[in-house]
Amino acid sequence: MGLTMEIETAPVQMDANLGLVNAVQEMLLFVSENLLKILPAIPEKWKRGSVKDFRFYTGRISFSWDVEEGKFEAEIRQLGEQLLRLNYLILLPALHIWAKK
Repeated sequence: MGLTMEIETAPVQMDANLGLVNAVQEMLLFVSENLLKILPAIPEKWKRGSVKDFRFYTGRISFSWDVEEGKFEAEIRQLGEQLLRLNYLILLPALHIWAKK
């Protein structure tokens, strides 16, 4: 292992390599103890997309969106009992929530 990036045996920069992954993850889903923010910071160029089985503290979420068609679908599964506040990118005039046990 070297001390600088200018030699052949330079160390691997894990912070730099995984920093981009975390940045994209935070753009898609922000999670705190009692709050889920879905699509809090997506670029305007991302007109549509989907996420499947994204894990967070007490559950997992799958969602898809299409800005041009005004569609947004999400499925949230809680792994335990906890009150969550949901905040989402406004694509539709109303949000319909179905609870399953």
